[in-house]
Amino acid sequence: MICIGNPKTGSVYVSIIAIYVFTFSFALCSLSKIAVAGSPEQSSPFESSRSRLFTGRALQKTAFTKAPYLLSENHDIGNWETNVTNYAAIGITLDFVTSGNKVRAMYPKKSAVVFQLPVLWIGALRGRDTLVSGIGEFFPLPEATQVAEGETLKVLSLTDNVFPNPAHSEQDILSTFYDTVTHPDFVHMDLIDRRDHRPLGLRIEQASYAWSFPFADDFILFDYRITNVGTRTLSKLYLGIELNGSILSGEVNGFDDVGGLLTYPPAFAIGDCGKSSVSDFRIAWSADDDGNPSVRSGEFDRTSVTAVMGLRLLRPLDSFTKFSYNWWWHTTDPDFGPRKIGTSSKPFHSFAGGNIGVPWGDRNLYRVMSSGEIDYNQLFTALDHSSGGWLPPPSNADSIASGGAIGSMLSIGPFDLAPGESIPFTFAWVGGENFHTSPTNVQDNWDPFNPQPYIDNLDFSELVKNATWAGWVYDNPGVDTDGDGYRGEFRVCVNDSKPITDTTFVVDNNTVPPETTFAVDTITFITDADTTYFKGDGIPDFRAAAAPPAPDMRINPSYSKLEIEWNGIKSETTPDIFTNELDFEGYRVYVGLTPRRSDMALISSFDIEDYTQFFQVSRLFQNDKWTVVRKPFSKREAQIAYAKGSSRYNPLVNGIDNPLQIGDSVLYFASQDYNQSNLKDSTAIHKIYPDEPKPHTLDLGKAFTEDTWYTDTITGKSVFYQDGELTPDGKRFKFYEYRLILDNLLPSQPYYVAVTAFDYGSPGSDLGFLETSPSKVAVEALAQDKIDSTIPNGLNVIVYPNPYRINGNYRADGFEGRGREDFADERNRLIHFTNLPPQCDIKIYSLDGDLIRLIIHDKAPGDPSSMHDTWDVISRNLQVVVSGIYYFVIETPNGQTQLGKIVVIM
Repeated sequence: MICIGNPKTGSVYVSIIAIYVFTFSFALCSLSKIAVAGSPEQSSPFESSRSRLFTGRALQKTAFTKAPYLLSENHDIGNWETNVTNYAAIGITLDFVTSGNKVRAMYPKKSAVVFQLPVLWIGALRGRDTLVSGIGEFFPLPEATQVAEGETLKVLSLTDNVFPNPAHSEQDILSTFYDTVTHPDFVHMDLIDRRDHRPLGLRIEQASYAWSFPFADDFILFDYRITNVGTRTLSKLYLGIELNGSILSGEVNGFDDVGGLLTYPPAFAIGDCGKSSVSDFRIAWSADDDGNPSVRSGEFDRTSVTAVMGLRLLRPLDSFTKFSYNWWWHTTDPDFGPRKIGTSSKPFHSFAGGNIGVPWGDRNLYRVMSSGEIDYNQLFTALDHSSGGWLPPPSNADSIASGGAIGSMLSIGPFDLAPGESIPFTFAWVGGENFHTSPTNVQDNWDPFNPQPYIDNLDFSELVKNATWAGWVYDNPGVDTDGDGYRGEFRVCVNDSKPITDTTFVVDNNTVPPETTFAVDTITFITDADTTYFKGDGIPDFRAAAAPPAPDMRINPSYSKLEIEWNGIKSETTPDIFTNELDFEGYRVYVGLTPRRSDMALISSFDIEDYTQFFQVSRLFQNDKWTVVRKPFSKREAQIAYAKGSSRYNPLVNGIDNPLQIGDSVLYFASQDYNQSNLKDSTAIHKIYPDEPKPHTLDLGKAFTEDTWYTDTITGKSVFYQDGELTPDGKRFKFYEYRLILDNLLPSQPYYVAVTAFDYGSPGSDLGFLETSPSKVAVEALAQDKIDSTIPNGLNVIVYPNPYRINGNYRADGFEGRGREDFADERNRLIHFTNLPPQCDIKIYSLDGDLIRLIIHDKAPGDPSSMHDTWDVISRNLQVVVSGIYYFVIETPNGQTQLGKIVVIM
């Protein structure tokens, strides 16, 4: 148990899972007055005279005549699983049933490991008043006003079939909230400064972006636009983002967290040429101290907390004068935080109760945000830092250094914000797996007076790599976003290789002919130069390199068989967003018993026959590192370039064991993927129309809509293709039609099927091939007869297992609970109904005729799981049913019925 309180109020709560320091205690005092999603708007006790701080349009925008309408949506497309609200809370929601909070910030996804949560704080001076607004003081407008002002919470995706598409990511969540609510039923009193909440007068637009791609699924970008809607200038404004709470594994919390600030340049970059010092690379990180190895085995298992998470500020980074990193330890009383010794120009101030850790109250919190201090890392607390102007270590410094309940904050400023002006604020919430690599690191290496051996056995590489990618997705390297000619910072790789006659190169920002001769260390050679950008132009893009779009998949089920078909025109004709080249490489088909990536097996694949060229210039690169600088060669391209066009040349002849020597350089070829390019084998991926030529009117490199119309994304004009090129239903091009047949499947077992598309990656970088996430596109299907055959022949619904036995070991045998390991047994039970029509009602009755459960089965006839549904053995009153005999009744819209019995043995 630990006491966790609110720095603004000084209020204290005791709960092992109440890890969110900034509670909604006063917002929960009057639950009947708060509007939430699904409830009608109700009258609110807001002051009818409105706040004296706001007049005119600003007043109309920020004064509330009804209660805030609270909403929440989930990010679950990547490796993070967390919710985002329209009241500034991230990873936590108000629970109006228990009058508490629900925490949800899981990383990695489905791991049951909950990390610390980011918390937004904004502080400024308004006249002589010091004000700070944060969680519990940010609220959205009432429901009707949200709609009228266009401020409802929105979820967008790049996969949405709209033109133009306003989304930035695969999962955008947009919301707007204010700090202008003052009624005590909704905001708490500052008990330290002894006053009610005093708003700064802010409107905050929040956008969060998430992706599923392997290089981008470990972070979420949060972007804010903060506007002064008041009538007075806010001076010396500081923006802060805090990491708060404790790391949980299931319900286990040892309050043994550790953290610090990474300030060194990233070791990870795009290729050797991309490595450079990045001055704004700072990550506030947090992790469990030992990763929670299994008590029984002493090794890490799926419940272990082996990952690390962090926050990286992305903007504004070019206009602030102070950057602060501060942390505090509040496991026991007194708390602690690193503090500088006072000076005449900056006297020392203690916090509430004489403590120096948690900054209680507006004034203390603002003092920390504006300090400009970068605290030493928590692991070094037991060392003496007085030579740097810090207070000496406390008496319990060894305990503090060893871990505990830790809070930390990144802050930047100051800024002046006049009425009507806005300022952006962007950060990345980043995770990194495999941080803990040794389950005995603490036992073997931890010494609070010599922490370096312990630190040396922590692996920050995944966190650094993911944080670096977060920066690149935020501001794409080499992309001139605003069209002013500047594309960011770069380096030039100069490689000695066979010249490519149709290519020019950039050296020191100058374009030069490809066969220019350069002298390097008195060695003359023909130059192939590759420019690698490692930093963008400073204008945000919020755009990730993407895998080709997944193909449009269809599944035709029959008894013990699934016939998987797809059309790949979008996959094969959509250019890469960075290079604008067509980089499609192939398809893969996955099948699993759950949609989790780890549970899905690769069944079949197809990829274009092509070859990656690796080369090195031994006399230039002393480490003899093999490098890739261009897209893969087709077999014919390699024959023309290196065998005078001979069709007998196989590039794999010059593999790594037999490289090709050209001057001072050597090169070899390797297959790009497996070169599984046979599309005529009916037992593997094959074309449905093998002799169909490519559509002659198709302009590669342009987007294609899902109907028969081709839309030019620049002109907006549409062109209709010839009927002979389309499938019989007139909806798809024959050339892009594929099929794979899966046979000998269990009819009673639901399967998850995914068809993904992948590219060949980014030559000259550390970015390998990108593939559509199988989990994202997985579709549930059962190998049973098509639905349309069940209706004319009458109902013949089958129920299994029947009888249902509590001791049937269904979960242990894998028939229940897949993907739901965190749920109790009684919430994982399933009785299956199969051979259902697409639309029907399933009614379950007791022997006395009482309705136990109504299941509305309503699926499209073409849905491959439309013949199947389940009952979780829970009554309509949310109770586990008792042993006994139950009746089920199937009723269809056209009046067909079927009656049967279900036996439950508990």
